[in-house]
Amino acid sequence: EAADGDEHSQGISDRCRAAYRALGRARHVSERIAATIRDESANIVASVQHEASNERGASQKIITRLEEEMNRTQQDMEDKDAVERGLRDEIRRLKNELGIANSRLDGIRKDLEVTRKERDSLLSTNDSIRKQLDGQEEA
Repeated sequence: EAADGDEHSQGISDRCRAAYRALGRARHVSERIAATIRDESANIVASVQHEASNERGASQKIITRLEEEMNRTQQDMEDKDAVERGLRDEIRRLKNELGIANSRLDGIRKDLEVTRKERDSLLSTNDSIRKQLDGQEEA
């Protein structure tokens, strides 16, 4: 019976060692799986960070391009406004000059009318005098 107990004890001991070895292998496999998961997670995180960095860079380029375009458009608008103001000023100045020229022209027309009347009067007087002279020469 003692030999039976030793065999039984030996069987338990073999099973314990086998279980211990199985646990060791399981722990080793578990550690390898955990390491693989850590590596894959690190790779995924690095990939996402890289992609996010690329997206930020692309977004920054787009923002910069849009800001430049906006600045150019604003400058174009300011330039056009300045040209428009200049044209309005020039139109105002030309209208003023035209008004002055029209006033002078009206004055010249009035002077011309007075001069024509004076001429007509002088021609009429001249005709009268000529007729009187012609009449005296005949007599």
